[in-house]
Amino acid sequence: MKKPEVKVGSNRPQAPVAEAGLSAERTAWRAAQKKRATAPAARSAGATAAAPAYVPEGQGDVPWHQVTDFRITDSLVARVNYSTGNLMLAGTDFDVAGVGQKLH
Repeated sequence: MKKPEVKVGSNRPQAPVAEAGLSAERTAWRAAQKKRATAPAARSAGATAAAPAYVPEGQGDVPWHQVTDFRITDSLVARVNYSTGNLMLAGTDFDVAGVGQKLH
C-alpha cells in the first residue's frame, strides 16, 4: 500500500468543535464503564457480568481505514492507522513449523 503524501508548509490547528450530544444508549454505556473502572478489584468468585446491550464498533483494525505496518522484531509488528493516528502492536508468541502450511 502506498503511503500518503506528506504536505510541507505552515499549518494552524483547527478551531475546537464541541462534541455532539450522546444517545441515551451510549450515555448509559459510558456510565457503566465508569462504574466498572472505579469498582473494587476484588469480586466474588460466583459473580458474572451481564453482557452489555451496547458495544461500540469501528475501533482497532477496520477495513475502511488506511493502515501501514512495519516489523519491529521477528515477533512484534507495529501498525499505524493513518485515519486516526492510532498505533497498534501485534505480537506473535510462537511460530510452529510444520510440513505444508505454517501454523501460527
